Amino acid sequence: MRNILKLPSIEERNIQIFYINNVLHNAWFFIGNWIFFWTLYMSYTQLGWVDAIGFGFGLLMEIPTGAVADFFGKRKTIILATLLSAIGILTFTFGRAYTPMLIGFLIAQLGWALYSGSGEALAYDTLLEKKKEETFEDVISTAHSLRLVTIVVCSVVGIWVYSIANYLPQFIWGIAYLITFAISFFIIEPKVDSYVFSWRGYFKQFKSGFKTLLRRDLLVYTLPLLMLMVVYTIYDIGLVRPAVSLVNNLNDVGQSIVFALASLSAAALVYFLPKLRKYITDYSLSTILILVSSITFLMLGFRLGPVMAIPMILLGTTGGASSPLLSIIINKHTKSEERATTLSTAAFVSTLPYALSASFIGWAIDSDNFLYFVFPVVLISLFVWGISFVLHRSK
Repeated sequence: MRNILKLPSIEERNIQIFYINNVLHNAWFFIGNWIFFWTLYMSYTQLGWVDAIGFGFGLLMEIPTGAVADFFGKRKTIILATLLSAIGILTFTFGRAYTPMLIGFLIAQLGWALYSGSGEALAYDTLLEKKKEETFEDVISTAHSLRLVTIVVCSVVGIWVYSIANYLPQFIWGIAYLITFAISFFIIEPKVDSYVFSWRGYFKQFKSGFKTLLRRDLLVYTLPLLMLMVVYTIYDIGLVRPAVSLVNNLNDVGQSIVFALASLSAAALVYFLPKLRKYITDYSLSTILILVSSITFLMLGFRLGPVMAIPMILLGTTGGASSPLLSIIINKHTKSEERATTLSTAAFVSTLPYALSASFIGWAIDSDNFLYFVFPVVLISLFVWGISFVLHRSK
């Protein structure tokens, strides 16, 4: 909260816009209700294909977006990114059929990929130009806090917004992107460029990230935490969380409350991580997180009714803490210049399995065979933890 009130480097116009965009991009009034809207126009199987195609396309687009930012400049790239995101969101909001909703989702994914490749880079280059680059971590931390507060507030307010009209939460999100599109014209292009994209450099960084994650002295931590990130991403990023909620009779109000509670408890766990690490080793923390997540993920395969809210909150809490804990461990054991590359590689690795399996997940939920997906994932998760246990014992 202290970081939010301080708003580091708020005197810089680009940082002001960065904060505003961060808030508006996360105006997720739809988080507890989008599944009800989308399943009016398609089955879970079709929704699974939308996610598989959409997230797969988004991952592919992450690669060349750095080149786009270098060629056109970060200001123009962000303007284009916010416009495409708005067009995509409004297209799948009013398309109301499988094909136009898929097209809208693909357009939005392109916009999000363009922004992810230029948003933080613009903030860093702005601070570098002003010789304030040492405040970058504070800026990013504050932006993350603003994001979390925005999501929690909007998820709760979204209950009321959805009661007015089922399309309204997504429509407001699209309007929020149009506002960021207009605001982004006031961005000042930095005269310095801290990073110039090249295909060779990109794959070199990707290789470096993998090499760090697979370092023998880090494997004991990275294996369970990467697996936890995979499990959590499968649960959180697409249709699994809302579909499981719907199957277990959690309506839009219940889903919004569960999401808000999970987000707040994850934030609390992350806040207390530094204190916990004084009493519990990183390996023990990783073990606790992956075992709790495996058990709770397995429970998603059963019909528990509203009681399902308990494992969902637990899974949201443990999963939400996985990336920050990995970041802490990577920062502790590697050079500072390797941290961002390693974490971006981890993010890619954690998202890829969902993109590859989303179509099967949709079919499994549609045919009431979700346990056939959940059970193998849990077995793989425990197997990965077993490898880390053997590595730990052999140290």
